[in-house]
Amino acid sequence: MKYRAAFASSDGIVINQHFGKATDFLIIDVDDDKKSAAFAEKRSHAPVCDGFSHNERQLTELSELLSDCRIVLASKIGEGAKESLRKKGIQGISAPFTIEEVLRELLYSDVKCVGDAIKEGKQE
Repeated sequence: MKYRAAFASSDGIVINQHFGKATDFLIIDVDDDKKSAAFAEKRSHAPVCDGFSHNERQLTELSELLSDCRIVLASKIGEGAKESLRKKGIQGISAPFTIEEVLRELLYSDVKCVGDAIKEGKQE
């Protein structure tokens, strides 16, 4: 299966940005069948979170900006952001790991993205 994944990263190596405070998302094209992943583009957006609250309009805009992605990975992602993404058919996942680690898990193991983590094996 082919899909896009968005990674909240400031350095292109580690998923190191909180979803609401992220300014850059790296978009990766993933092909499970070919076991390949390729950088597609970088998308930038103003942070939607200021302290402990978020701007609803900006959150909706950011979800729309990422609407062609199947999953969005950030170091942390709150329930409001997850819900906004869910409305677009996107799964938001907290994954404070390297991009390489996550791609390896997505491509080479029996991974299912569930809840707030990447878990091997079966869907819960």
